[in-house]
Amino acid sequence: MFAAFRKKRALKRYAQELPHCLARDYGGQKSFTSAQIAAAVRKLKLDPTLIVHAYAMFLSKELFDSVVTGTPPSLSYEDARVEFLRQVPNGISSSGSSDTEIGVVAGAWGGAFSDHDGSGH
Repeated sequence: MFAAFRKKRALKRYAQELPHCLARDYGGQKSFTSAQIAAAVRKLKLDPTLIVHAYAMFLSKELFDSVVTGTPPSLSYEDARVEFLRQVPNGISSSGSSDTEIGVVAGAWGGAFSDHDGSGH
């Protein structure tokens, strides 16, 4: 039970701090690279064991799969996105991780990662 509380609190920090750090450090890009995400996680001293959630939010499914292959424990792309979205400020629902919901999240964070292609452009 305590572990679930710690995880929820840590994911909330990811949701509140990471998008702003990425936008501030790397500009208003539509997506970010896995290296940029990892650097921001280290800079913010976020729990590195939860980085898979950040990768799911800021990378395409294909890039996510290539980055997290062989890194236990493994969460699916969809499950990681849902867990992350549950912590998004403004009470955005996360019963699923549709493109519409991601668009709402992107708008809430200034549209900094709306296409999720991981190209860094």
